[in-house]
Amino acid sequence: MDLNLKLNQSQQLNLTTELIQAIGIMELNLVELEDFLMRESEENIYVDYKPKSEDDRVVKFLKENRKDREDFYEAPVDEENSYEKYVSSEVLLVDILMEQLNTLKLTESERIIGTFLVENIDDDGYLKLNLNEAADMLNVDVHDVFYILKKIWTFEPRGIGARNLKECLILQTEENGKVLRAIIENHLEDISKNRINKIAKSLNISIEDTLYYIEEVKKLNPKPGSGYVTSSEPTPYIRPEIFVNIVDGELVVEIEESSSSNVTINKYYLNMLETDIDEDTRNYLNTKLSRTMFLLKSIEQRRENISKVSNELVNRQKDFFLKDSSLKPMTLKDIADTLGISESTVSRVTKNKYLQCKKGVFPLKYFFSTSIGTKDGKVSRDYIEKIIIDIIDEEDKSKPLSDQSITDIVNKKGININRRTVAKYRSELNIASASFRRRFDGI
Repeated sequence: MDLNLKLNQSQQLNLTTELIQAIGIMELNLVELEDFLMRESEENIYVDYKPKSEDDRVVKFLKENRKDREDFYEAPVDEENSYEKYVSSEVLLVDILMEQLNTLKLTESERIIGTFLVENIDDDGYLKLNLNEAADMLNVDVHDVFYILKKIWTFEPRGIGARNLKECLILQTEENGKVLRAIIENHLEDISKNRINKIAKSLNISIEDTLYYIEEVKKLNPKPGSGYVTSSEPTPYIRPEIFVNIVDGELVVEIEESSSSNVTINKYYLNMLETDIDEDTRNYLNTKLSRTMFLLKSIEQRRENISKVSNELVNRQKDFFLKDSSLKPMTLKDIADTLGISESTVSRVTKNKYLQCKKGVFPLKYFFSTSIGTKDGKVSRDYIEKIIIDIIDEEDKSKPLSDQSITDIVNKKGININRRTVAKYRSELNIASASFRRRFDGI
């Protein structure tokens, strides 16, 4: 065995803790950044942070959207007249059901059963619990459990507490809706596969009546709990950070600065460094001050990158904002090359960030799409999706076009695309396949 000494030259990237934190701050959206700064202000004696009040945001929103009542918006928002007084607190689905349960005349045992069943209804409004298991857990007869469940079936929203889809839909039909119930009982799969003739023949009714009843089935709610708050956890919400306005025919990009502009350094502890303090305290203060300066620098760098990327993005897609045009093909690399930054930086800057313009609120990622070749150049996916929508809107509904037929039409327009891509785009646009789009007798 020989011992040899070899010298190798290599490159590697060492991510310091500070660099990792800076990257993390870059990825935060506005809501997450405010939460981060709030926690930092509680842990770091140098960081003073006061988020912009919700009242200020509401008044600003009203000012921008209701210019005809300036006298109202100039009034100060005080605690006594705060808008929060007029906003009802969220009521959970379980509370709504318990309120209805408490109106029933039940024995103590029956109330316990009812409470147990209500608390086991899932977010969609279904009771997935086996009744025999429930009876064993409560040490009661299964018939008593079913008796209370039938009571719950009369609650609002209708269909709540059902054990499966078929039961849920039937609970929402009237007692005299025999045909509707028959379709739900026996033909849900036929509806999903658009077997209109089979359903009509089975029930001995006309095609027109069959289509009417199918539309009635579609009006029923397959998830009766979906429209209600099912958790006391705070609901995450979207707050746009980039605002695109049109001023004198030109696009103006503004970045929300409420977070970074409301961070200040506590002067009391800053001045303490100039006094006669012990070495441990001085080291502690210097460490916290160093972190504070790093955070301020990282937040400002985050803002600068968002501003640069947003402005470049808006400039490239200006026809989308100024006109009713499709998006142009654009990738992360396009933005990165123009700005002289890495693709990963562009990716982090656009992650979970939202832009607001006259057309609505969009995630920044929405504006990026790969290009597809045409005889005249390249077009974006957004452009092709609009063509597919137009083709389907104009088709003969009694003889809807297949994906291959749509592909052929798109190809004749000079766009090189295959059938699988068309099928994928159609599906993601929530447009049914040809067999499901078929309509009978012009209905």
